[in-house]
Amino acid sequence: MEGMPTIDTAKTANSGSDDREEPARVMGASLQNLQNTRLLDFSYSSPGVSKYRPHRSDRCYRLTAVCLGLLCVFLLAVIIVLCVCFNNLTRERDQLQIRYNNLTAERDQLLKERQKYQNVFSELGWIYFSHSLYYISTEWKSWSESRQDCTDRGADLVIINSEEEQEFVNSLWKLSQSGLWIGLTDRDTEAVWKWVDGTALSTGYWGEGEPNNSGQSGNEDCVVLDWPDTWNDIPEGEMPGGEDAKNSSGEIALKASTSVGLTKAKPPAVMEKALKRHYRL
Repeated sequence: MEGMPTIDTAKTANSGSDDREEPARVMGASLQNLQNTRLLDFSYSSPGVSKYRPHRSDRCYRLTAVCLGLLCVFLLAVIIVLCVCFNNLTRERDQLQIRYNNLTAERDQLLKERQKYQNVFSELGWIYFSHSLYYISTEWKSWSESRQDCTDRGADLVIINSEEEQEFVNSLWKLSQSGLWIGLTDRDTEAVWKWVDGTALSTGYWGEGEPNNSGQSGNEDCVVLDWPDTWNDIPEGEMPGGEDAKNSSGEIALKASTSVGLTKAKPPAVMEKALKRHYRL
């Protein structure tokens, strides 16, 4: 009939076929999802099988976090130890600095006191050298009298223990330009030379051919420094130079050099006696 729409049966048939295929595809997908869900549920509910299996990267992250935490704790402990050590060392350094300052001040004070005593004893005729005081008598005396004068001053005739001291005594000889008695003798045993403190002679600075015990009386038991670097044994009653060296009583006179050690704890007897003699205390 005219005017009536025509129906494309082929298209309709195809459309019906498509409508039937679409539910089939949906049902197929749903069935596949259902099977996957069952398999997953089975794997979770199966005995002995963990419900959650973390990935390997998760375990690495956890291990890294633990290591970093331990490292932070270790670094914190190291920092604390270093801070404690630094504070202790700083405190010790400050204490050492205080002790150093105190010792420096004490040293300076001792140097001032030593210089003061040196000036005083220099005025009294004493000469300081290597922790000892030396004195040259202004009176001509024999060896025994010179030694007695030394002991009265709290000292004794000089004992030369080193080459440096020998050189110093030589300088004293140059100042006096006369023979100097030294504290060496063999009066107890001939040819056995001993110092006045009883110690045996170990190193001597004898002149050529000395000691020879060749005086007129043959009793050359005392030693005099009558030329730089040379010792000479002579009798106590004789002296190089003959009659010109004798005083009015005919007794040999030599200037005596004395020495005494210095102490810090208490002034030695020579200092006390020298001050008393000078100030008439």
